[in-house]
This record gives sequence, C-alpha cells and structure tokens, in this order.
Amino acid sequence: MKYMKDHLQEHEPDAKRAIMASFFYSYREGESQISHYNMLRSILYDILNQNESFFYHFQHEFRKHQTPPYKTRHDGLRDPEVSYVALKNVLRSIGKHDGREQIYLLIDAVDESTDEDRRSVLQLLFDICSNNNNCIIKAIVASRPVVELEALIRKSQASVRMQDVNHPDIEKFVRAFLDSEVQIVERALQQAHRRIYT
Repeated sequence: MKYMKDHLQEHEPDAKRAIMASFFYSYREGESQISHYNMLRSILYDILNQNESFFYHFQHEFRKHQTPPYKTRHDGLRDPEVSYVALKNVLRSIGKHDGREQIYLLIDAVDESTDEDRRSVLQLLFDICSNNNNCIIKAIVASRPVVELEALIRKSQASVRMQDVNHPDIEKFVRAFLDSEVQIVERALQQAHRRIYT
C-alpha cells in the first residue's frame, strides 16, 4: 500500500493535492488492527488532520456524544469512545462534502479484518465512492479474495481487479520462474499453470 500511495503522489497530478487516508488491517498486530471501528477512526482522523474544512461533518455526531444521556463504562465512568454508528455517519457525510476536494482511501489487507460487519463496511466504501458530488472519493482496497468483496465487485462497474489486469504479467513471471529456476518439464509446467490460474 505504501507503494500505491507513493506512486499515486508521484504520477497522478490530482493525487499530489489530494487527501490520503490509509489503514492496514493485520491480525498479527492484535484486536485493534482487525477492527472496522479502528479503521474508520484512523481514516477519519487522516482526513480531518489534512483538511480542517471537513470538521463540520464531525460536529453533529460530536455534539450528540457530548450531551446526556452519556454512554457509561462498566465502572460507571463516562465512555469517551464515539460510537461505531457515529463514525459510519461521519464518513457518509464526508461523501456528500460540498467542497471540491479529492480523497483517496487506501485500505489494505481487508481479508485480515474481523468478519463481523465486513460486508456493511465495504458497502459503505463503495457507496461513498459512487455517490460523489463535488468531493471525489476513491477507495483502493487490497485483499486476498473474500466473499463480501467479490460480491460487491461483481455489482460494481467502477472497480478494477488487479489480477485481471495483471494476469499476462503474472503468467510470464510464473512461466519464466518455473522454466528457468525450477527447470521442470513441459507437462509439469502445464499442470503448474492450471493449478495457479484456476
């Protein structure tokens, strides 16, 4: 994802001025890195940190959070966390931003995220990218195959599956590697190709 971010900023004129918000799901890093709640918090923080004009999208939910009845923790103290639904609402609102801004959401390793609510979060990302006004939002989602993502891609006309675009390059690399490095016979090479591409 770092390569994608650097490449965008280097080669896309609009991306140099765009807001870049990113999150990397990782089950190796523990519970906080597989959480959709934390992904939303992180990308919303990135957006607000890079452009304060988005603050008014946060105000309504923030004010609701500041007024009674407060959500309390098990120890009776006030819970400082904004709700998951509120974060989704803020992101939805940002999707309707009036200013002429461009936002790139770089979300990596979705397959490592928690299964719970994955479909809803991916649908939200697709929706805010589809319903742009003056503010253009593009989401770049990297993932191994997951059912929820595959279903959304099939319905969307505005998505690119990298394995479809890169198939000829991947095939050349695999053929060259298997042929020169592994040096296997043609029949075994054909079987390996079938296993890799089906």
